[in-house]
Amino acid sequence: MRGIANDSDRELVFMVIQSREHSLREHTSADGTPFPENWK
Repeated sequence: MRGIANDSDRELVFMVIQSREHSLREHTSADGTPFPENWK
C-alpha cells in the first residue's frame, strides 16, 4: 500500500510518468484498494 499526504496549507502537485505508452495495460485506476479516510 502506498499513499501521498499533504501536511501543509499549500497545494500538492505531483506528476506520474509512464516509460512507454500502454506498457502497463493491466494496471488501471481500478486495480488498487482505496485507503480508509483516516489512514494518516
